Amino acid sequence: MGNWQRERKSACSSHKLREDELDEIVYSYIDRIKILAEENLLKVDEFISKWNNRKRDYDKDIYRYRLEINQLKEDVKEYAKQLARKLINEN
Repeated sequence: MGNWQRERKSACSSHKLREDELDEIVYSYIDRIKILAEENLLKVDEFISKWNNRKRDYDKDIYRYRLEINQLKEDVKEYAKQLARKLINEN
């Protein structure tokens, strides 16, 4: 039979972890996790902000390229009409 069973709590007092010490350890750990989570959220916010700025730039580029494509299509149509009317030749 072990000391604790024979003499109850008095025999193992040096091995006890006090509730307030355990609370301090747990709260300290939770605080560290909270700080890391906040830092990660800031990084996510920065990434989203950068992405949104890039997306606006991409949208502008896409719009500009679509305008250029449409203009080139019109130019090709006009060129084909002039070729058909023999106003110009391919040489």
